[in-house]
Amino acid sequence: MNKNIDLLDQPLYYPAFASKLTGLTTGRIKRWLRGYEFEYKTSGDEFLVHSKSDPVIRSIHEELPQYVSFLELIDLLFVEKFLKQGYSLQKIRLALSEFYKLTGQNHFAHERFFTFQKGIYIDKEHISYELLSGCQGAMTEFVERLGAQIDFHTVSRFPIRWYPVGREKLIVIDPFISFGRPTIDGTGINTETIFNMYIGEDKDIEKVGFWMNLNHNQIEAAVKFETNLEAA
Repeated sequence: MNKNIDLLDQPLYYPAFASKLTGLTTGRIKRWLRGYEFEYKTSGDEFLVHSKSDPVIRSIHEELPQYVSFLELIDLLFVEKFLKQGYSLQKIRLALSEFYKLTGQNHFAHERFFTFQKGIYIDKEHISYELLSGCQGAMTEFVERLGAQIDFHTVSRFPIRWYPVGREKLIVIDPFISFGRPTIDGTGINTETIFNMYIGEDKDIEKVGFWMNLNHNQIEAAVKFETNLEAA
């Protein structure tokens, strides 16, 4: 990995905060990133078998299981979209494994998945092509929809910004700004700080705007975003 990718893949988020951002439960996030152990009995209940399910996403931070990187955050979104389209976790694991063989990358969070589907899925002998066969139109639609919320690096083609509620809503998550916390686009001011001042000023938007040099739309966007996070 180059320096920029290393920074994108640094641990930034606790699973609880990643849960609020993605809408996934913390349990699901941990299972997809770290795998999980389980046990079952053989037929006739003769033996108790202990086994482990592999992670869906290949994390490079096994020694820091309590954290999620920015790239893993986007990976989680992608896995959720696959599941909603009816694909099993087993097939998703196989697709990522095939993607790794084709590109040398171990993240779903890559522009090739968003804009170059045919280049990845064209060979019928590849498992990832089999995953999409029969409903590639639906797959392309949701991939493009998710990709529209993401800015990609022009060289590495990894995501560098995510607009979690859409570009028009002014909220951006950039791992290089405010330690990856949600901010108002173009300002570097994180939404939590705006929300806290809003509450501290008795919800007076004019005062918040004066002290933080923000307009009404920016403040309202931050307040709405943080309110939704609290309710998640």
